[in-house]
Amino acid sequence: MIPTTRKEPPIIGGIKRHSRDEEVAVHEQGSVKNTSGQNTICPPDYDAKSHRSVKSSSSTEDKVSECEVEVLWVEYEPNDPRQPINFSRSKKWAITLVACFATFLSGSAVAAYPFGYQSMIRDLNCTEFQATLGLSSYTLGLGIVPMFISALSEEFGRWPLFLWSSLGYELCFAMIAWAPNIETVIIGRFIQGGLSSTGATMVGGTIADIWSIQERGPPMAVFSFASVANLGVGAIMAGWSEMNSMLGWKWIQWIQMTWSGVFVLVILFWFPETRATLVLEKIAKKLRKKTGDRRYKANVQKPSTRELIWISCKRPIRLTFTEPVVASFSLWLAFCWGVLYCLINSISSVFQDLHHFNIGQTGLVFITMMPISGEAISVELHSAHYIRRKIYEAYA
Repeated sequence: MIPTTRKEPPIIGGIKRHSRDEEVAVHEQGSVKNTSGQNTICPPDYDAKSHRSVKSSSSTEDKVSECEVEVLWVEYEPNDPRQPINFSRSKKWAITLVACFATFLSGSAVAAYPFGYQSMIRDLNCTEFQATLGLSSYTLGLGIVPMFISALSEEFGRWPLFLWSSLGYELCFAMIAWAPNIETVIIGRFIQGGLSSTGATMVGGTIADIWSIQERGPPMAVFSFASVANLGVGAIMAGWSEMNSMLGWKWIQWIQMTWSGVFVLVILFWFPETRATLVLEKIAKKLRKKTGDRRYKANVQKPSTRELIWISCKRPIRLTFTEPVVASFSLWLAFCWGVLYCLINSISSVFQDLHHFNIGQTGLVFITMMPISGEAISVELHSAHYIRRKIYEAYA
């Protein structure tokens, strides 16, 4: 780690810097320190290293609070192993797979829920329409909440959001399984959908934190595979759970809770922070604690949390109404997801009524999504090899 002192121009804000002899001459009055483009005369009893005054009088403390000292900017060293982009390849893939597991959990809860309709209607004495609202409320939370919380990862990092959202997501399974009525199920599904949004929106950012632009193809292909293949796994598990009269819709929730519990433990005890600016701030904080010198600061610039949230909410809406490409792509995605959710909600009744499948066999129908989504990885690997070969031929 290299702490560097930022050099300021000779004349800053109309104030001429003192030479070394001038600093000695004014030592009786105070020492000249340079910070953030200003020259400030500190009181003679001021200790620059500890950033505090030797005297304890209130007047001196007021002067010290206004005094600024020379900042030691902390930056990454070349090829610093602590910088997330310089992690080893095996560690990068481990982080990628763990992050994609969050996507797997987010999507499996979508496909698994409709298979518990029959036992849920029986136990909670509700209508099929009310049970269906649990599927819609999950999607509503998944779409609204990211506009407000996605910016928080820029301020607090990826790790805290992964941890607390996954912990809340897991507890929502208990809330739904113990629900005394359908209203509690609907509310729990909305909260759960919002908390699961980190698995859909923050995984791409995590991949961008640790992989260079040239290397992101295969990790993004794995991310795409996880976002679709999870529908097949969740449906298979839920179908056979619903078929067993001793399990039903409650155990569909408990089984998924065990999956998310594993994810919480991995995040808690192993998953590292991947946001480079946050890692640098932690390094600077350790240096301040170790040396007692409060001048060490991370050389990063970022807007306030309030501004980040405002940008996160405003920018998608503005781009949707001002950029035809964004609007067209958004409409296409909305149509695709609408078709997918109609398929998830209706495929059970279609195969049971027309083809006389039982609920377990109906869940197996969703297994077709897994090999199809696996094509994303093979296509990406083939296209990456093709592009590299063409580049080599062009410059050979």
